[in-house]
Amino acid sequence: SEILTDNSANIVFSFEDVTIVSTPTLILDGSYFKEDSINGTSVTYDLSSFLTNEATMEYTFKIFDVVGNYSEGTGVLLYDLYPPTLTITIDSSTFKTIFEATVNYFDKISGVATLLILLDTLSSEVNVNERFGSYLYTHDIPEGFEGTVTFSVTGYDELSHSTQVATQIIFDNHAPEITSVLFDEVSIGAGETISASAGTHTVLVSYVEEFLKDATLLIEDTTSSTPLAPTTITDTTLEWELNVTTDTTLMIYLDDVVNHETQFLFSVRIQ
Repeated sequence: SEILTDNSANIVFSFEDVTIVSTPTLILDGSYFKEDSINGTSVTYDLSSFLTNEATMEYTFKIFDVVGNYSEGTGVLLYDLYPPTLTITIDSSTFKTIFEATVNYFDKISGVATLLILLDTLSSEVNVNERFGSYLYTHDIPEGFEGTVTFSVTGYDELSHSTQVATQIIFDNHAPEITSVLFDEVSIGAGETISASAGTHTVLVSYVEEFLKDATLLIEDTTSSTPLAPTTITDTTLEWELNVTTDTTLMIYLDDVVNHETQFLFSVRIQ
């Protein structure tokens, strides 16, 4: 049979009520031990000086009665000091409709007994009962839900040692929305053309997106395409200053954290 113990390192063997005429014998990984105490029908061994690190060891226990008969028990001693190891792998590409996370777990001695999984206030308990493996957690995202929540996993081994890993998850179900574009304070619509003189101009974009990742303005003329980052960024506006000397097409790209993309194209004709 298996015996589990942790840093207390006290092992107790129980037996039927007999008259003991010789010292009970414990053989552990080839070493012999004298009992620390006999109490009626049990024998206790203090192995703290012998067990100095996690280990899996075979044992044999023998006990004798008054006429020399003996009983023998064999098994495996599991000395477990540390909690399980956990890692989380998250596929962000699934956030649009469903949240998926793979929980990898490992405990080489006693094994992982349970996983307690929390997504914000939603909890679930999973019985795994194995030394290593992985568990795929999935949860449907309510339509239109956006926000930041905590995803955490606590793993318990057979001795209730525990460890926890946690991360912040961003749910984003909408592409960035461009609400207005001003070219030198003049409003322009998608696909439209505006006339301007050669020189430096300002493009001001108002947008709605809580989780903006990237914003680029691409200037295309007859010879090249030049991507420009905004000169000024706020939570609701993006501003570019650019030098336009020839007729050109401008394309604005906005990307959020789950790669929703919004495009806005317009043209400038030099007078």
